[in-house]
Amino acid sequence: MPNGPNRSTSRLDEDGAQALRVNGTEWLFARGEIFANGEMRNLNAHLLGRDGPWGSPAQQRWTAQMAEPPVRLWRVTQERKGQGPTLVDAIDADAQPVRVQERAGSEPATPGLLLGTRLMDVGDQFELSRATYPIERLHETAALAAVADALAAGGPPDGGP
Repeated sequence: MPNGPNRSTSRLDEDGAQALRVNGTEWLFARGEIFANGEMRNLNAHLLGRDGPWGSPAQQRWTAQMAEPPVRLWRVTQERKGQGPTLVDAIDADAQPVRVQERAGSEPATPGLLLGTRLMDVGDQFELSRATYPIERLHETAALAAVADALAAGGPPDGGP
């Protein structure tokens, strides 16, 4: 190999790179820290604070929600083409189904899919946050058990999304 290792197997494909950017950005908004005003500060609190950048009321609500509802596991029960999925909480059997408004460019969700995501309240509807984690059927039982155990122990560990 005159030019080193095969780059196609050592670099993220474009979809993987985009997923990494989206998931990393969401984690930063939810739990990240920034050095500002001479000290380490919670990024979310800084963005919403007096020293943070100006944002519209809708942008401020979205930013605040990034630190509030945790990523949860949801089961897709119905996909309404062009409108979005209906989800049920995969852990709380008593929770009511939630209809989610599809955002431009979102991928259709297959009924039965287990999905890790954060639901964002945008007033009269819910949307998925940008970071979503489809759980493969092979790993569903372990994912459900891990989340149930974390909730029983008082919630996700500090630093979780």
